Amino acid sequence: MRIRVKAVVSLAVVAMAAFGLAPTAQAAEPSPPPVTPSSAAADALFSTGPVPPEILAKRQQSASSTVNLCYSSETRNVGMNRFLCSPAESGFTGTTGLGEPLESVEFIFMAPTVMQAQVRVHFAGMGWGSWKTVVSNYTIRFGAPGTAGPAIEAINFRSTNGTFEGAGHIMNNPNWVGTGVLSDITIGTTGEARWLEAFWVVPHY
Repeated sequence: MRIRVKAVVSLAVVAMAAFGLAPTAQAAEPSPPPVTPSSAAADALFSTGPVPPEILAKRQQSASSTVNLCYSSETRNVGMNRFLCSPAESGFTGTTGLGEPLESVEFIFMAPTVMQAQVRVHFAGMGWGSWKTVVSNYTIRFGAPGTAGPAIEAINFRSTNGTFEGAGHIMNNPNWVGTGVLSDITIGTTGEARWLEAFWVVPHY
């Protein structure tokens, strides 16, 4: 009896397949994109600060309506580098030829803007910190200026209504490594144990 039932079931499946009615396997649900967890140690190196006097002076001198992203950095064994406001000013922050890493970076918009900009930083031995929003009424700082801290390996910029382009000078590489003009760019490297020595970035809105 069991043999007869199995035979009947097998014939039914064959018949359904012949008419294109055979059941098909359900397609697997697409997996969500991976989420990079932030490092608590990297987040502990984040702070905010007042508008620097040099930024206040730049604001008084500039009447441009162009979105300018101002940034500065600290180089190990060298000290703080001046603020650079891009694209009004050309150049880069950091050093080349010394082999010294960046240990802290700061960002602020020269003036209020509707451009949305976020930054996060990858520290050696720690990983990525959380995303932080760039504003014009205070600086956002990654790293602890004046103290011996971990080297910065990469900086990630993103915007929902603008784009960025930039380049970095990376440890053991004599050339600048650039990015395209994108809404999400990363300057530097991760997973290669190579620190970032200098960089420049330009916002487009």
